[in-house]
Amino acid sequence: MVSTLNAPVIALDGVSHCVLRGLIIETCCQQAIRMQGGAHNQIAACTIRNTGLNGVVVEDGSYHEVVACELHDTGQAGLRIGGARGAIASWGIDKYAELAYRYIERGCRW
Repeated sequence: MVSTLNAPVIALDGVSHCVLRGLIIETCCQQAIRMQGGAHNQIAACTIRNTGLNGVVVEDGSYHEVVACELHDTGQAGLRIGGARGAIASWGIDKYAELAYRYIERGCRW
């Protein structure tokens, strides 16, 4: 069944020092996870697939991490980073260009 929620499944708005680990989020019509504001949040080892829009969105805030997640078959970007200071998205690598091939999988746009 497809979710009809007209908002991100998880919205970390103004939240700091939160860790989301090992979640599976799938078949939603909007974004799976949005981090907006706050600082030092981490999304780790999560699987996000079959979203209507972006898999993970990081906006504003500082020092957020998206680490070792599987993002695939998203309607728009697998991972969208905008305005975050010190945002890190890695799979044991530091370069976003390499990240696009190792981290963002089929059906996603970088």
